[in-house]
Amino acid sequence: MRRIGILIVFASLGANFTEIGFPLSATFSINNILQYNYVELIGNIAPPRNMVLTLETTL
Repeated sequence: MRRIGILIVFASLGANFTEIGFPLSATFSINNILQYNYVELIGNIAPPRNMVLTLETTL
């Protein structure tokens, strides 16, 4: 079996709104942007592109 290099791209963007008086922080992440199909372990295909939005508040 021939092994080749893989190209996986992850990106994340965050904002903190507490400085403007709103107790909220937000993070948006995209995993596997290029939708590259690769194998993490033998017989286990890695997950496709997914997006995650995280909101956190402090009261």
